[in-house]
Amino acid sequence: MTNPKFELHVKKSKQKPIFTLCTTFRNDMQKLLLLSCVLSLFVTAAMASAWVYYSPQDNSFQVEFPKKPKVTTSEQQSSYGLLSVHAATVQQRQSNNVVTFNITYSEYPEGTVTSDNARAAKSALDGAVQGIGQSGLVSLRSVEEIEIQGFPGRFSFFVNDKDGDVIIVKNILVNNRLYALQVQVKSGHEQHAKVTRFLESFQLFVN
Repeated sequence: MTNPKFELHVKKSKQKPIFTLCTTFRNDMQKLLLLSCVLSLFVTAAMASAWVYYSPQDNSFQVEFPKKPKVTTSEQQSSYGLLSVHAATVQQRQSNNVVTFNITYSEYPEGTVTSDNARAAKSALDGAVQGIGQSGLVSLRSVEEIEIQGFPGRFSFFVNDKDGDVIIVKNILVNNRLYALQVQVKSGHEQHAKVTRFLESFQLFVN
């Protein structure tokens, strides 16, 4: 009589040994810690480079700066009389160079210059460009007529005769108020993303 064949089936456990679980847990914790540090650095860098919107008390416009601007008001004599010039400025170091972001605005006396009067508007805008060029410090490189939200303006490029810096100016005449957005950068950096972002962020809120 033939003895039946007995086979021993051993079921392998899928449970990992204790030391393997501990090692895996430790590795996972190290990865989480590393991820947390990376995210912390990313958030810190993002906060340091966060742009801010600036708007005056009358909320007539807004423009985006790479950081909170310094706000000043001064008096300036002009052919139209004494004007109050309001300014917001940021100076920021970029690749060992200082970049200046600036917006100024002032209002012409009532009945002198308005954006509705094409002849007066052209004279004021062309005069603003010529005034910068006649300072004796910069040379006009190019200028073109522009329109922003239906209001006339000028977009001009100047070169600093002393250090070669490029000054980009965007003038807009809104009713009797003249705006001037200005960026000063080293030559060759005119198309930098920050320059474009600042100049294109300007938005009017006109009733």
